[in-house]
Amino acid sequence: MSTPTAHQGPADGGHRTARPGIPWWSMLAGVIGGVVLLAVAELASLAFSSSSAPFVAVGGGFIDIIPPWVKDVAIGLFGTWDKIVLFASMVAVYVVLTALNGALGARRPRTAAAVLAGLGVFATVIVLTRAQNSVPDAIPTLLGTVVAVPTLLLLLRAVRSPAAEPGTDAAWSRRRSLVGVGAVGVLAVIVAAGARGVNATREVARRAAEFTLPTPRTRAEQIPDDAQVDVEGMPAYVTPNEDFYRIDTALAVPRVDPTTWELRIHGLVDRELTLSFEELLAEPMIEKHVTLTCVSNTVGGDLAGNATWLGVPVRTLLERVGVKDGADMVLSRSVDGFTASTPLEALIDDRDSLIAVGMNGEPLPQEHGYP
Repeated sequence: MSTPTAHQGPADGGHRTARPGIPWWSMLAGVIGGVVLLAVAELASLAFSSSSAPFVAVGGGFIDIIPPWVKDVAIGLFGTWDKIVLFASMVAVYVVLTALNGALGARRPRTAAAVLAGLGVFATVIVLTRAQNSVPDAIPTLLGTVVAVPTLLLLLRAVRSPAAEPGTDAAWSRRRSLVGVGAVGVLAVIVAAGARGVNATREVARRAAEFTLPTPRTRAEQIPDDAQVDVEGMPAYVTPNEDFYRIDTALAVPRVDPTTWELRIHGLVDRELTLSFEELLAEPMIEKHVTLTCVSNTVGGDLAGNATWLGVPVRTLLERVGVKDGADMVLSRSVDGFTASTPLEALIDDRDSLIAVGMNGEPLPQEHGYP
């Protein structure tokens, strides 16, 4: 005789609902889709301005909107590493956003594709707001978006459990798909990093900076032999170009064509003046030993350096244009939109402020303002 045994069943009436796991592979697919966007855009930006790359444009826009005191704090904390820290922070945020988008794509791939397209459009708008850029400079980011969106959809499809092909098992089919996803990711990272590296160095633009320095009308005074203090840790009296400090707000060195570059002096002047780079080189030049230091440099800090500069005295050009009464400063504007004002008195006194074309006997490096 058998006795039935009662068991307590699930509270939901006997059915258990499996909790969905974290869609790690979909998150990876989202990150790779985002990297594809950057890789294609970085590669295409080689043919456009340096700030046409989306990361550079977005980073530059962020720098423009943060308060000056935040910039000073960042420079004080990180010094010349400030841009690397900013880029690393941007990469971290971008990875998190694209990973979350990939998780969304595990259930709603089309929505995830739309979100990635939205990120691309947002970056394109930022690119167009940069002073150095024109409408064609939006092409790299748009091209990256057009390639990345369908790539994301394909990646999301690949990471879902695929049906086994005839003669194979599902595990092998899925493994093969994941290997393909990983290969796309590695290739995208290589392309993105390589293009960013080329964008950062721009050997072609560097070669364009190689010109013959004019002979100065007045040479700098001879530096006394005892000017160099022979103390351990003391840097050279004249700082080599490669060791000279560099602090600025540009995430990418502007690429300027010296054949189209112009220096324009206008405003409260009697006669406007526009000089090409070739005409600037033809101006009488002087050579001076000048010390530069960053406003954020601390006592004993390393954001200072001495160099022998060759250039045209600003005073002579201001005399030529004729400064009107009421003018009290000169506003300098870079091709990338950066501005700096200098008191007029500091430019017309005997300190010989220069528009430099040479540094320590070499053409002015791009990183320090060429042209």
